[in-house]
Amino acid sequence: MSGLTRERGCWYYVPWMAIFGLCFLGGAIGVWIHFSILAYEETKDGLDQLEVEAPDFDIPYPAVVATACVALAICVLVGLLSLCRSFIEAGHDATGRQGEGSTVWMWLTGIVSAVWWVVTIWMVLLIMGSSFYAGLLYVVESTIDRLQEKFGPESGVTSNPGEPCPAQCLNLMYFSFLWSNLQDSCRCDYTVLRQANDKFSEASRHTVPLLVGIWVAFAAVLVLLVDLACQFAHTKREKELIRRAHGKQFEIPDYFYKGANEGYR
Repeated sequence: MSGLTRERGCWYYVPWMAIFGLCFLGGAIGVWIHFSILAYEETKDGLDQLEVEAPDFDIPYPAVVATACVALAICVLVGLLSLCRSFIEAGHDATGRQGEGSTVWMWLTGIVSAVWWVVTIWMVLLIMGSSFYAGLLYVVESTIDRLQEKFGPESGVTSNPGEPCPAQCLNLMYFSFLWSNLQDSCRCDYTVLRQANDKFSEASRHTVPLLVGIWVAFAAVLVLLVDLACQFAHTKREKELIRRAHGKQFEIPDYFYKGANEGYR
């Protein structure tokens, strides 16, 4: 059995890849959630300044929080599975036999990996939504900036309900993602537009670390998925090799019988 055992230092069994991946993922999720909340609050304040509503604006917020909570919960499971894998491998190396609980570990890893893939696909959708949100903020902000640069604060233009919106004003009907009354879709007050645009600019600034955080989190998720798949394949291969080695341990080769029979002739 000495051929199936091997001595390795304790540092060899530390799941370094999982540790680094979990650290990056935890930090990235923290950055993503923090700046998502800041961007959400600033955008909400800007919409309040314009006295307008975005009917779908509040829908992604609970989805972001729920995704972060699920991802962190799975992070804990992945960390525990990686730690258990280290003990299983140490058991293989010390005894030359299958580590205790390796079959259960493989089942749990398969289940967690399946859920992890679902979370990964969902994160792709969140990346798309976050990018779209950053783009909408840029459109609104740049539109207000162009209006104020072109016409300035002293345009003296007002809008009357039911009449076409003057070119110097912000026509909210152009933005299908905002809800506004057709009879009251113009915003001409320079001060109101300036205050709202300050909020939108601040929210747009927060979307940069927001997107960086979610992309880093996505990359860390992929690294953890690959690492978990490698651990699964390694454990499965170890089980097969150890089972073969123990199965052939007491088998006597055919040439032994052949040589013995010829000796009796």
